[in-house]
This record gives sequence, C-alpha cells and structure tokens, in this order.
Amino acid sequence: MKQYIDDGSLKAFLTFHSYSQLIIFPYSYDYTSQAPNKAELNSVGQEMSAAIRAVHRQSYEAGQGTDLLYAAAGGSDDWAYDAMLAAGNDGPLSYTFELRDEGRYGFLLPANQIQPNCEEIDAAMHVVINYVIENK
Repeated sequence: MKQYIDDGSLKAFLTFHSYSQLIIFPYSYDYTSQAPNKAELNSVGQEMSAAIRAVHRQSYEAGQGTDLLYAAAGGSDDWAYDAMLAAGNDGPLSYTFELRDEGRYGFLLPANQIQPNCEEIDAAMHVVINYVIENK
C-alpha cells in the first residue's frame, strides 16, 4: 500500500470492524484534532449512511471518532489519513466501518445477517468509490 500512498494514487482508505453500526472518520486519537476536510468527510459519510439505510433500513451514524465514541489512538483510519496528507493528497478520505449490530449480538452476528450486512456495506462502498472517481 505504501507505493500507492507515496505516488498519490491512494484517495480513500476503508477499514472494517464490528460492531456498532457507525461510519467513523479521523481523527480519533484525541479530542481536539480535526481533519482539514472534515466537512467533506462528513458529507461523504452521510451519503454512505443514506445508501446503507436504503438497502435494508439499517441506521449507521457517521461522524468523527471522538464525537461518536471516545479517543482511541492507533487506528488505521487516522494513520492512512495522515499518510495520504503527507504524500500531498489535500483531501483524503478515510473511514472505519463498525458493522452490524448495535449490541444485541455483539461480535457474534447471526449467520442470517451476514449477507444483508454485506449488501448494505456494498452500497456504501459504491458511494465512496463513485465520489473518488468524480471528485478526486
């Protein structure tokens, strides 16, 4: 991945965790830092959330990590964001998806929810991919 960061061709970074139904963007390592393109990150995050909701009516909240959860250093989304910035990308997109569910099953999501979860996240990925193609 380093070569794609270094040559400036990496425009978006996505990582997937479970669970909480969130779309998190940088920064999460402290309560005061904000991404220079926070408004853009939030806008794309809201569009991804709407795309998810349109598939199976699941709600995902989008926002900065410290606004949605708590300070947590060492996240790959923060690392990738900073690496893209350092390479000259002035508007990188970096997100952590906290997948289904909201706590009922936690890390043991029932098998019958895996396919629907993939379908709704696929819709969100189409949003960010198309955004990169059209704007980056």
